[in-house]
Amino acid sequence: MKEKYKKIILIFFCIVTLFLGVLFVFWTIIPNLQSTFFYKNFRLFTNEQNEKGLLNSQFSFYPNTYVQPRLRYEFMDLLFKAYAGGQNPSKELVLFAKNKLEENTLIEGNYANNFLALGKAYDLLADLYPKEQAQMRLKAESSYKKALELFPGIQSVLYTYSVNLTNQGRIDEALSMIEQAVKEDPRVAESHYYLGVILYNKGGDQNINESLKEMETAFQGGYVGQDNLPRIIYEKMLIHYYDQKNISNLKIVLNRLVYLNESQADTYKKIIKYMDLNKIIPILNLHN
Repeated sequence: MKEKYKKIILIFFCIVTLFLGVLFVFWTIIPNLQSTFFYKNFRLFTNEQNEKGLLNSQFSFYPNTYVQPRLRYEFMDLLFKAYAGGQNPSKELVLFAKNKLEENTLIEGNYANNFLALGKAYDLLADLYPKEQAQMRLKAESSYKKALELFPGIQSVLYTYSVNLTNQGRIDEALSMIEQAVKEDPRVAESHYYLGVILYNKGGDQNINESLKEMETAFQGGYVGQDNLPRIIYEKMLIHYYDQKNISNLKIVLNRLVYLNESQADTYKKIIKYMDLNKIIPILNLHN
C-alpha cells in the first residue's frame, strides 16, 4: 500500500515539475528569445537582408507570449520614427508591421499603445499609398479613438490624433485635440510646437502671437526640429512683426533665427544689436 502511495506522489511531483518546466520555457525562455531575434533583425536600413529577416521571422511573433504587445508596438513605432527621420521602410514591411498589430489587437483588445501604433501604421500607409490616402486616414482615426477609449487623455494619442486630423483638413478639430494634449502634459515640447504650427496656419494677429509663445515654449523645452518648417515659419513671422513694428516680438524671432538659420546668423545678430542700441527697428528689405 505504501509503495502505491509513493508511486502516486512521484507521479504527482513529475507532473508538477513538467508543468513548471513548460511554464518556465513559455514565460521566460521563449519571450527572451523572441526579443533577441526581433532586435537582431531590426537593423532595417543596413541592408536588404535584415529587412527580409524580419519578414521571414515567424518566431519573433509566434507563439503569442507576453512580450508580443510590446514588440509589435515597438516595431511600428520604430518604422514611423524612421520614416519621419527621412529613411524609407518598404511598403511591404509597413504592411507586415500593420498586420502584426491588427493580429494583436484582436487577441489583446485592451492595450492602448497597440491601437496608437496601428493608427500610426495607417497614417504611414496613407503617405505611401496616395490613392488610398483618405481611407487610410480614417482607419488611423478609428484606431486613435479606440486608444482614447481605453486610456482617456493619453498625451501621445492626442498629439498623433491631432496630426491625423490636420492631414484630413479638419483644422479646428486638430486645434482642439492638440490643446487638450498640451493641457494633459505641458512638459511635452512637441505638443507646444505643433500647437504653434496650427495656430500660425490659422492666421490672424492673435493666433500668430499665440503661435510664437507656443513655439518658444517648445524650443525652450528642448524641441529639436527635424525639418525646415520652424525656420520657414519664423522667417514669415519676421516679416509679420517687422511690418507691425513690434520690436519685442521681432527680437524674439531674430534670436530664434540665429539658431534656425545659421547661414544668416551674423546678419540677425547685427539687427538685434542695432535695436538694442537705438531702441528702434532698422529699415530692412524683407519682402524681396
